[in-house]
Amino acid sequence: MSSSAHFPFHGLRMYQFKKHLELSLDMGAQFNCWLGSNGSGKTNAMDAIHYLCLTKSFFHHTDALSIHHDCAEASIRGWGVAGDYPFEILVQLKRGGKKVVKYNEKEWERLADHIGKHPAVMIAPQDGVLITEGSEERRKWMDSMISQVDKDYLHSLIRYHHLLTQRNALLKQKGKNVAAEELESYDWMMKQPAEEIHHKREEWTHALSVYFAKILQTISSQQDIGELTFQHDFQGDFIIQRADHLAKDIALERTTTGPHKDDIDFLLNGYSLKKHGSQGQIKSYLLALKLAQYQMMERQGVQSPILMVDDIYDRLDAQRVQHLLLWLKDNIQGQVIITDTDVSRVPLHLQSLGIEPKIITF
Repeated sequence: MSSSAHFPFHGLRMYQFKKHLELSLDMGAQFNCWLGSNGSGKTNAMDAIHYLCLTKSFFHHTDALSIHHDCAEASIRGWGVAGDYPFEILVQLKRGGKKVVKYNEKEWERLADHIGKHPAVMIAPQDGVLITEGSEERRKWMDSMISQVDKDYLHSLIRYHHLLTQRNALLKQKGKNVAAEELESYDWMMKQPAEEIHHKREEWTHALSVYFAKILQTISSQQDIGELTFQHDFQGDFIIQRADHLAKDIALERTTTGPHKDDIDFLLNGYSLKKHGSQGQIKSYLLALKLAQYQMMERQGVQSPILMVDDIYDRLDAQRVQHLLLWLKDNIQGQVIITDTDVSRVPLHLQSLGIEPKIITF
C-alpha cells in the first residue's frame, strides 16, 4: 500500500513490557506475519499495539500484569504516519502509579480522549468469551467498537455509568428508606445518555448484521447463515419504565432496567450458536463478527483500522484460513498483523495470493 493514511505504524518498541525486557520491531505497510513458538512473545507484542490504540490490554484488566516480572515500570512506544502527519504514541505503566499516555509528547488528561485516534480490531482465541460468558462481555465489545468512531457515544457511555454507579450506591445505602424523588432525579439525568446508547447500539447491530451475514457465508463456503439480534428492555418512555420498576429496584438495591442490561443474541442457522455450534462454526462466527466490526468502523471512521489476528489457525482448518486470507486481501485497506506458531504456512498462503508480507520471527 502506498497511501500513508493506511500505514499507521512504522515501528514498535517495548521496554520491560510483559516478557520483553527490550525489543524493537519494524512494521510493514500492509501484511505483517509475526511467527514463533508458543510463549515466544508474539502475542505480547500484539497486545502492545492494542495498548497504543486503546490505552489498555486486550487480555486483562490490570496494567500491573503487563509489567515484566520484578520491574517497577514498563513502556510502549509506537510511531508512524497518519495521513500526511507523523505521530508517536507513548504508553507508560508504573506499579501502583498512574498510567500515562502521550501523543506526540503531549500527555492526555483523559485517556478517553485518545480513543479513536488509531482504531483497532483484535481477533484472538479469547474471543470465545463473547459466546460463553454473560452479557457484560458482549456489551463491552459493542461499546469498544462504537466508541472508537463516535465520541458522543463514548461520552454518553461514561456519563451513564457514572450516574448508574451513584444511583446504585444510593439504593444500597438507604435501602427501603430511599425516597422515590431521589431516584427520579437520577433517572432524569440518565434519560438522555441512556436513549443515546440504546439508539446507537440498535443502529449498529442492524447495520453490522448485514456485513456479518455475508462474511460468514464466505468463510464457511456458503454453509452457515448467521443472525444478530439486539436484546434490550427499552420500552417507550425511559422515566415511566424506571417508575414501573421502582419497587423492584428498592427490593434488590440495584438498578434493574437500562442499557447496562442490553445483550446480543447469536443465532446460527436459526439455532443458538452457544448450544448448537461446532468449534469450527463458532470460530468462523467470531471471525465474521470481528471482520464485520472492521467494515463498520472503516465506513464510519476517518482511517482504516489496524487489524490484528492472533493465532490464526486456532480451531480453523486450512480451507477456512485460505478463505479468510483471500477475504483480507480483497477487503482490508489498512495494516494487518497475523501471528502463527508455524514459520512458513501463513507466508506461503499469502504469497500464493500475490502478497509479500513483512515477516518477523520471535
